[in-house]
Amino acid sequence: GLNNEDYRIRAASLNLLGDLLSCIGGSKISNSEGDTQDDIRQAERAQAQIALVLGPKIRKRVLSSLYLRRSDTASVVRHSAVMVWKSVVSVTPRTLKEIIDELVGQIVNALASGHPDHTQVAGRCLGDIVSKLGDTVLPEIIPVLREALCGDIHTRLGACVGLNEVIASSTKEQLSKYLAIIVKAVQDALCDDVEEVRLMAASCFQSLYSVVGNKALDEVVPALLIGMESSGGDDRSRERSINGLTSILSIRSRELLPYLVPRLLRKPMTANQANALGSVCTVTGDTIYVFLSSIIPTLLTSLVDLYGIELEGEEKVREEALRECVRSLCGSLSERGLNPLISEIVSKCSSDKEGMRKESCWMIQVLIEERKEKQDFYELVPIMLRELLYRLNDDSKAVLVATNSSLTSLSKNVTPEELVNHIEFIRNLLASMVSDSRRRKGGVGDGEFLLPGFNMPKGLEPLLPIYQRGILYGTSTIREVSAAGLGELISITASKYLAGPFIIKLTGPLLRIVGDRNPSSVKTAIIQTLGLILTKGGPALRAFVPQFQTTFSKALTDPSRQVRLEAIKALGLLMPLSMRVDPLIKELVATSLGNGGAVSNLESAGMVVVQTATLEALAIVLKYGGKKAKLPDSIPSALSAGKEVLFHEDESVRSGAAKVIAAACDLMDIDSAANVVASEYIDIDVMD
Repeated sequence: GLNNEDYRIRAASLNLLGDLLSCIGGSKISNSEGDTQDDIRQAERAQAQIALVLGPKIRKRVLSSLYLRRSDTASVVRHSAVMVWKSVVSVTPRTLKEIIDELVGQIVNALASGHPDHTQVAGRCLGDIVSKLGDTVLPEIIPVLREALCGDIHTRLGACVGLNEVIASSTKEQLSKYLAIIVKAVQDALCDDVEEVRLMAASCFQSLYSVVGNKALDEVVPALLIGMESSGGDDRSRERSINGLTSILSIRSRELLPYLVPRLLRKPMTANQANALGSVCTVTGDTIYVFLSSIIPTLLTSLVDLYGIELEGEEKVREEALRECVRSLCGSLSERGLNPLISEIVSKCSSDKEGMRKESCWMIQVLIEERKEKQDFYELVPIMLRELLYRLNDDSKAVLVATNSSLTSLSKNVTPEELVNHIEFIRNLLASMVSDSRRRKGGVGDGEFLLPGFNMPKGLEPLLPIYQRGILYGTSTIREVSAAGLGELISITASKYLAGPFIIKLTGPLLRIVGDRNPSSVKTAIIQTLGLILTKGGPALRAFVPQFQTTFSKALTDPSRQVRLEAIKALGLLMPLSMRVDPLIKELVATSLGNGGAVSNLESAGMVVVQTATLEALAIVLKYGGKKAKLPDSIPSALSAGKEVLFHEDESVRSGAAKVIAAACDLMDIDSAANVVASEYIDIDVMD
């Protein structure tokens, strides 16, 4: 009944127990707060009689249960327990010493029960015993609690609660006197395999540290460091030592890290050191950034030492441990540590050592992947982009591959809306880098320059989503920059790395957006880029010829002269791919004569510029694609159109018409061409 969950049953059980003990001892329970001499003498007689009747073993068990209820969670139970205790015990400290072994056993059982109320009661009771007996009881309690740390998880948790109460109830002098045995118990708990136990043990250590100060560190840490650095092959002992250190670091990292980090960074850095450092990072994210200037160079140097060699056995394990340590560091670091971290990493990206550049780029990738859920590194994206884009011009294939992987990770794990904000920065940086490469000693000057980072399989893929997002959903300025920038990327990429499905990915968004109501500058940039795609793409774009043709023909009627000029050039580039030029010639002839639907509503001034552009385009089409005309009236109709507007009042129209006639004549045999010219314009002798 004393352990029942209902406090009323516990109170009733105490009353019954009190009545029973009163009958045995011949005493009565007093409700007064003070102890008179009569009460004390009565309690002494009752105590002797109870011992005689119950025997020592049962007496200890009964009194221990009674004393435990003095710390009950319910006040009515506590009060009843105190009254019954006073009626049968004359000198509490003396009686506690007599029953201490049984009482501690019951306390440990209660601590190990896993029941929150029982654990709380037992902890309070233990603290009460220590405050009453102090030096006398500590040497007996601590070993029992330490032994309990070998039990199941509930027992170990309960032992930690008990340790915490013992430490909290002891004076500084008492703790200092018995520090050696207390430290051993706390150390065992700190090294436990279960995180819940370690957290509770960390609370014990914090209580101990708050009383004895650095003595707690001096007693616990050296032994854990020795265990961590042990080279005897005892992985279990090493793991427990690391558990203990990380438990302490979770609450006292500022004091311990200056002592611990230099030990973990001693060269050559072993797999055990890397594993330990990774564990340390997971619990010191708020403080370890202070040591990044030492940690990052050491990790990078250790990885570079393994670069370029065939890894087997221990060296392979060591490399995996180092990389896992980097992941732990990047994932655990607090937000305020990100700036120092990326600064340390990018400072190594331009190293003269190939391995250092490669591993630095890889480390940027790890940072992005480990922080993708938190999204707290977006302010540092320009710094990452700058270093990674510069590495696209590296002369090492391994560095280029690492850079490509990092850029791919960036484009996948950072939202497109965020990356589009940096599109102009990307374009300007690439332009500057290409210009420097062209003009430096040994550069190609104005010749063709191909950026190494794009001229590899999937070289453009990391940046393509950014440009596509800007083209499809950006503002007018962003669309212009994106379209022009995409064209610049294509110009420094070899055709073989654009062929196939990739070139189709580039083309679709541009064709989709060019017909929208965009400013002339945006249309100009898009058509220029489409022209570059036609130059580089080749036969892979044959399926898009109708869309290209429609797009460029429509652009010939645009109010902007630059748009019209770019459309004319683009039609010339389209001709090698176009297999059906007759409908295009027919459309251009109609528009040049003012009969097309696109010019029906134009004013006279607008008609002139459209006629001029259409005639120029018709001449280009005839020049580069006229031989593909299959209908017999296609070339004659173009020739007739040229003749009809040859004497137009506007000089630009007359010039365009002359070019059309010249292109048409070039497609005829020499006699027919000479007859056209001779019959219409000048008298010449036909040369054989």
